[in-house]
Amino acid sequence: AQDLYDLLVVLAGGILSSGGRLVFGGHPSVTPLIHRVAKGAGVREGQVTLFQLERFRQQAPIEVQDRSIFGEVRWCEDLESMRQGMAAMANAGVFVGGKTVGYVGNKPGIRDEFERFVRLHPLGPVYLLGLLDGETRRLIEEKSEEQPWEPRYLSSDERELLRFAASPDLAAGLVLADLTHMVEASCH
Repeated sequence: AQDLYDLLVVLAGGILSSGGRLVFGGHPSVTPLIHRVAKGAGVREGQVTLFQLERFRQQAPIEVQDRSIFGEVRWCEDLESMRQGMAAMANAGVFVGGKTVGYVGNKPGIRDEFERFVRLHPLGPVYLLGLLDGETRRLIEEKSEEQPWEPRYLSSDERELLRFAASPDLAAGLVLADLTHMVEASCH
């Protein structure tokens, strides 16, 4: 859990403080953390889009109501529409961990989200972080050959390091470096 929190703090903080947008699915343990990070980064309206399942509206953390941070909360009827909405709205996908057993649906959630994102964004970028093992590690093993959706501005050695980094700071730093190059390239 600590590695996930460390990764989220560095990654979300880096994205938001540089003016980027963050799209994520709320979870009672993650939403308050993202709220703190976003508040510390001084987010602008529209920078953070939070997806939540309608059936958890009554149990949602109090932070969900803070419109200065979560200006847009998308309440979804089911996981399928939530995952599809997140994949459609995002411009990059970061995948880490994920249940390999005991998941809801016919496949692990991380795998479902990954497949949806790649279907909508075949050129990515997609960042598969093996840091927390789980279903993402299985995806890394299956997708060992070069893929069109891989990070564009990382060398093959850096992409390999990203897949197997044991440090949340290193993994987040590589993702942020690639995203920064991607933004710079689109401005020229």
